[in-house]
Amino acid sequence: MNYETFEEQKHRASDEDRTEAEDFSAVVQRVKMKPFESRILSDGTVRILLAKGIRWPEQLLFLRDAEINRLAGPRSACRKEVRAYRARFLPKRNATPLIGVNLP
Repeated sequence: MNYETFEEQKHRASDEDRTEAEDFSAVVQRVKMKPFESRILSDGTVRILLAKGIRWPEQLLFLRDAEINRLAGPRSACRKEVRAYRARFLPKRNATPLIGVNLP
């Protein structure tokens, strides 16, 4: 018969706990990233946004330029992706506003 010592049992149990904790962390991360699914944002950009407290893609539409510049480093692809996302959904600056326009 092969018996484990107490130290071996304790070590095995801590490895199992660590694995469960890592699995749980991965699940939590996937849940946090879910709202950003099917957007034009990379996983790296989403991780940066989550780290900065941005939990929903719609929040990107209300960021000021200074806030976008603080998202990541000076040559960050994150800023380019956020600006591309905003350009996709925000009206152009020189576009004719719909306020007061008579629609048929």
